Amino acid sequence: KNKSDELIFDEYWNKPLKIDEKFFLVMDGQHRMEAAKIIGLKKIPCILYDYKKVDIYSLRPKEFKKITYKNIYNNYKNKKIYPYKTAKHLYNDSNSINCEIHLKNLK
Repeated sequence: KNKSDELIFDEYWNKPLKIDEKFFLVMDGQHRMEAAKIIGLKKIPCILYDYKKVDIYSLRPKEFKKITYKNIYNNYKNKKIYPYKTAKHLYNDSNSINCEIHLKNLK
């Protein structure tokens, strides 16, 4: 079952995307964002984070030993993207922020 199927089946958006407040980079929720595009949503619930206050580590430590917000910003400015599932983020709110917004309200 893919993310767009889950969204259509559930009819509610229940987990906001986590977005960098400076450049609006998706920190968590890339798949949900892509699913939202597929089903034609015009709005997506998000929470803004200051990248400087989020802990980041690499899921590919052999290739990318140290990942920082500065590396991520530089990559963004140079149109370079890390490979899928390279950076992992740790948030102070420990993923506890949820919502319940009917998808019809996001179209």
